[in-house]
Amino acid sequence: MSINLLLHDPFCVLKDYPEHYNGIINTYPFKAIKQKFNHTGDYLAIGCSDGSIIIYDADTMKLILYLGHNTVFEDENITNETTLEIDNLNKQVCQMQNHTLSIQSLRWSSCSRYIISAGKDFNVKLWDLSCKFDHFIENSKFNIENNNKTCNCKNFEFQSAIWDARFYNEKNEYAIVCASGTCIPLIVDIKNGTQTRALNYGSIENNNYDSEKIDFIKDIFENEKKYGNCVSLELSEDICIVGTSKGWLMFYDMSNLTNIKLISYLKVCSSSIKTIIMSQSRHNLCVNSSDRIIRQYDVKIVTNNENVNNKKIAINLKHKYQDVINRLQWNSMGLSPHSGEFLIASAHGTTNETGLFLWDTSNGSLVKIYENAGEELSDIDWDANKMCIVATGVDSGDVFYWSVNLPPKWASLAPDFEEVDEQVEYIEKEDEFDEFDEDLVKKDQIKFENDTALLDLVTPDKTDVRAFIFELSTKIPTEATEVSNLLRDLTVLNDQKLWFQLSEKLEYLYFDENISNVLDNNIKLSIFENFVEPIIKNLNDLKVVDFLIYILQNDVSGLTSESKIDSLKKIKNVLIELDEKKVNQNDGYMKRINSVSVINCEIIKYLLLSNNLNESVDFLKQVSDSLSNPLDENFIAIRTKLAYYQSLLKLNEYNNEFNEYYYNSLLFISCYQKLNEDQYFTNEKYLNKVFVWNNFKLNLFLATLLADKIYHSNEILDNEWLKDTKFINDNEADNKCEEILKEIISKNLIESNALNYDLNINKLKKYYPKLLDENRVLFLKQKKSLVNLVNLIFNENINKKVLTFEEISNNIDVTTGDIELLLMKAMSLNLMKGKIDQTNQLIKINWIQPRVMTKKEIEVLQRNLINWRENHLELEITKLSA
Repeated sequence: MSINLLLHDPFCVLKDYPEHYNGIINTYPFKAIKQKFNHTGDYLAIGCSDGSIIIYDADTMKLILYLGHNTVFEDENITNETTLEIDNLNKQVCQMQNHTLSIQSLRWSSCSRYIISAGKDFNVKLWDLSCKFDHFIENSKFNIENNNKTCNCKNFEFQSAIWDARFYNEKNEYAIVCASGTCIPLIVDIKNGTQTRALNYGSIENNNYDSEKIDFIKDIFENEKKYGNCVSLELSEDICIVGTSKGWLMFYDMSNLTNIKLISYLKVCSSSIKTIIMSQSRHNLCVNSSDRIIRQYDVKIVTNNENVNNKKIAINLKHKYQDVINRLQWNSMGLSPHSGEFLIASAHGTTNETGLFLWDTSNGSLVKIYENAGEELSDIDWDANKMCIVATGVDSGDVFYWSVNLPPKWASLAPDFEEVDEQVEYIEKEDEFDEFDEDLVKKDQIKFENDTALLDLVTPDKTDVRAFIFELSTKIPTEATEVSNLLRDLTVLNDQKLWFQLSEKLEYLYFDENISNVLDNNIKLSIFENFVEPIIKNLNDLKVVDFLIYILQNDVSGLTSESKIDSLKKIKNVLIELDEKKVNQNDGYMKRINSVSVINCEIIKYLLLSNNLNESVDFLKQVSDSLSNPLDENFIAIRTKLAYYQSLLKLNEYNNEFNEYYYNSLLFISCYQKLNEDQYFTNEKYLNKVFVWNNFKLNLFLATLLADKIYHSNEILDNEWLKDTKFINDNEADNKCEEILKEIISKNLIESNALNYDLNINKLKKYYPKLLDENRVLFLKQKKSLVNLVNLIFNENINKKVLTFEEISNNIDVTTGDIELLLMKAMSLNLMKGKIDQTNQLIKINWIQPRVMTKKEIEVLQRNLINWRENHLELEITKLSA
């Protein structure tokens, strides 16, 4: 609790119920079963499954005291020589033994000096906390003076199980006990140890009962099993409420213990009553029974003015609380302090997500479900003073607690005290704690006034972006009004800090053809270095990177590959530094790791041009490690992956890795198509300028032809990307070469006749003399035979699973002697599976590699299916007619 509640927000202090889960009281090695706060809320007594009772400080939740003797606290190093000393010491401390079985009930006295406990060992124990206990934690906060010379602790033995026990009044002279075997509570004289029943047969004549009550009391004594056992009780001043195992509530007037009266009785249900609680205002009574229902009653105690001892109780059922769907049992319950505005209960068999249920008793509605416990909870207690709820865990035996969090209101300490939401590191001013020499200050001031210096008001500062744009606009021809207006807009948007609109204007400046006719790439690079780069932290960093990439891709005078790499690394370091300082990351900007990856991909291209392979591989690994989730479909993720695959293809091209080039090209095309479909991508000029890739289709066709694992290319031939004009070639010779390659892949490679195929291969030798040597030309002839073989099998009739060597030789222009080697090669490449019959010169086909089908192949497959269906129907008709 706070030292002074006046320093806190009153709306936080005056909460109706706890809201926050505050943690666990770890009772290991004990397992908590019951717990109870004392009346002031300073201490929490916990009863354990082994019969132990431990007491905690409610403020610090630290262990203070252990009642009784237990092997847990015994020192293993004690020797026989010290046994006599310990026996003499124990004569001065409390000799009360703890319960031998689990604690059933635990109650404090109103003065917080005594605790009464009931256990499953048929014993009720009275604990005097002022005794000297040998397991008292030193230096702990405990206000009971433990200096009594005599021990007032007592033990009461019973012949049956004890369900509940509590003190009767503030004098702590009597205790009321619920014991098995009777529906009437027992009154225990603590001083003498005598036990008497609260109701006896002779009291019928001494009290003015009406005939109905007389018959009821007589029926209790004559047929007591009908009413079950007394299992729970509740005390409200001089009214004792008892619940039985057969669902009866009985109200006793205990204002005179020598003449206890039965005031009222009520049949609540047919099952056992587990718990009874009453609000401090004595208006709300809640009964938890085994029929899975908690019943709330309005109670009114009426006293006759003429006869004070003649009391009557009016009981009306107000609400029923139950889980209609899951039909959960309620383990325990508790009412909020004072008028009992809220009811809390723990459920049996709950999941890990639910712990306690809180209802509003005025309307019966569910207010809150307390979670975070992670296990089923049993006994509950609500501290009336500090707004704290505790509950024991069934599995762990720990005590979970919820309370009201009071945020410190430091501004209440001083009027000028400033509160901050986050930890702020104080930066000391340069002259804050300096000692000034007044004479020296005067001398410096006189010197400053006498010295004169020339101020340059003409030359603009290098970092003055406004001055740079102004100076640039003076060099623009007067007829280029569009460019002048654009430069003016850049200045205005920068002054107004409209960064999104400024990014759009910069796209227009860098990618529009009309602007490029006035501003060449050297001027655009100067704008980037003097205007864009100083304000890069406020702009879309990915677009800024694309601006620079576009400039460097075009002809810029005086820039070599090394200088372009330096420019890219410079921007990369700026972005990394901004990321480390977390600049603008809380204003909607993502981390700049994607932009850094795009820059690394661009650096790889220039490194390969400089034949720096090793460093290129290192940069590519950095990009691969930093790629985001492959399933991400947003613009930034797709743009980064597109740059990654583009640089990966450059590396494959450099190493003549044709298979990898083909596979990575498919991934590149997929990302490219997604980028075209992205809704974020509204600027067509941006797309046309940034993603132009010369000779891409030419290199892809060449890789498809020369790859030794690619034997069908329908994925690329039927793709719409072939019509995209952004993938162009460097010159007319490359265009002619691309046409030859496309004809080879789409026509000659599939045709059975090898004449046109050989002619076009010879034409390609003029373009790639080193690449197409004799070994590779021989490989291309074998590849054509394999492609023809796979196409023959794939397009064959669906019922035909056997092909002879002669059929294969007639269709693919291969001699019969080479057919077997060709089939073995096809199976080794996993193009097909089957069994070769050398004797009969045939192959039985079991499987063929799946492939993307062309429209022509789909038509052939459709005809084959129709033929199969007709043959199948004809066969069925023949069978039926026979």
